[in-house]
Amino acid sequence: MKKCLIILCLAIPLGFTATPGPEMYTMEGSYVWTYSRKSPGKLKAEFTHKRGDRWSVVFYFRFDGRNRVYKGTAEGNLENGSLKGTVKNENKQRTFTFQGTSIEGKFSGTHAEIKRNGEKKTGTLKLNLQ
Repeated sequence: MKKCLIILCLAIPLGFTATPGPEMYTMEGSYVWTYSRKSPGKLKAEFTHKRGDRWSVVFYFRFDGRNRVYKGTAEGNLENGSLKGTVKNENKQRTFTFQGTSIEGKFSGTHAEIKRNGEKKTGTLKLNLQ
């Protein structure tokens, strides 16, 4: 009985070991909207690793006098290589894409809106891995 109790006491903590959460990376920078090139806006992106080169992404920025939060997915490399993704606006009625290249944690690319008749370029973005 005493032996079983000791084994049980040793086994219980093993079931409660903390597992690390998903890796999350922050990138900060700016975006330019095609129709207001002289007024770049601040941009923050949070990338949460899913698996392989797949990520969930959330963009935070201010546009048209309002704070915006666009969510979606991305594929590629945050540090070196190509990176592209798709996000939706808050009410999920508009879809935007982004694509570009990261070099030593500095991303530079373009963004576009998906319309019924194809993709319409909407500007550029630059982000730095924090």
